[in-house]
Amino acid sequence: MSKLKPYCDQPTLELLFKLLKVEHINVYNVNDHSNYNVVSNPQGSLIFPIMNKILLHELDVFVKEHVLFNNNKGKSREKNLLYSKRYTLDKKDKEYLKHNPAVKKAILHFKHNVFAHGNKFTVMDKFDTNFRRCHYVRYVDDFIIGFIGPRNEAQQIFNTVQKKLKELKFAINHEKSKIYHSNERNIKYLGMYLRYFKHYQIKRKKDKNTVDNITKLGPRLQAQATNTVHFRAPILLMLTKLVTKGFAKKRRDGTVRATACLKYCMLKDDKIVSKYSAIIGGILNYYSCINKRPDLWRVVAILRKSCALTLAHKHKINSAVRVYTKFGLNLTIKNNLGEKIISLLYPKTLKSKLGFKTR
Repeated sequence: MSKLKPYCDQPTLELLFKLLKVEHINVYNVNDHSNYNVVSNPQGSLIFPIMNKILLHELDVFVKEHVLFNNNKGKSREKNLLYSKRYTLDKKDKEYLKHNPAVKKAILHFKHNVFAHGNKFTVMDKFDTNFRRCHYVRYVDDFIIGFIGPRNEAQQIFNTVQKKLKELKFAINHEKSKIYHSNERNIKYLGMYLRYFKHYQIKRKKDKNTVDNITKLGPRLQAQATNTVHFRAPILLMLTKLVTKGFAKKRRDGTVRATACLKYCMLKDDKIVSKYSAIIGGILNYYSCINKRPDLWRVVAILRKSCALTLAHKHKINSAVRVYTKFGLNLTIKNNLGEKIISLLYPKTLKSKLGFKTR
């Protein structure tokens, strides 16, 4: 309560104190008397967001003034010396060029391409000891720290932040809280996978200034710039959630198929379509920033068929095909006069939209 005083007036403090002090009962298991006197702030409480912002503000300040300040250094990485020396000519090359100066560019291309096929085709030194980068992102009580540097320094950052959280009386989820390497494929944050792809892909560079036929035969190779973080939707987890919510069933072979959602069968037709449209719209909006957005077709297609099967169950229709014949592919609901009331929100395309809504 003392931490809340600088930010809240007296009536708000009193209300927050009452909400923290009041005991709540586990309504899912009222027979268990040991759960009757649970003093805590239940998950999903109305005061959770404001309490989180105020109490974790101290963590934000600590990370900014200590962690980021101590783990960011150097303007840029040093250049890779091997990359800089790839054009070095030895004695044999120089002797040969005295008699054949026209092939100098072709020899330089060849030396560059030999280096490009190796595993150290980088302009900058990845192991520069004088370069470190550290970034911090927090959304409510989920945060992630990105660090460019050795693992032992990452472990020190981890221990420092963990110690600060304990000082703030926050419990830590040890299953989710750990150090990942950027190459790992199971880094999940805010419902998305963070995937890092190496830039060792090589492509041929077109040289318009080439005039001799010798150099044209050996085009210069260039690294494909794909070293950015990709955001991917957790499709398998989303399909599992559809099964849990009753929109789909899991077959014996592990595949997922749509099924009627019985809890919606008592609703009117337009309400059923409205419910499914809200779910599809929420998914498309939340995952609007991901790469490979077409992955969402599997989820969206199951939801559309589930909506059709729900309408089929309500109207005693044998199959989803007959529902599509009656209501159309977009499951358009009309009134008695034949006027359109609502159609299922179903996207025409799922092209990737790179870029964030930063506002």
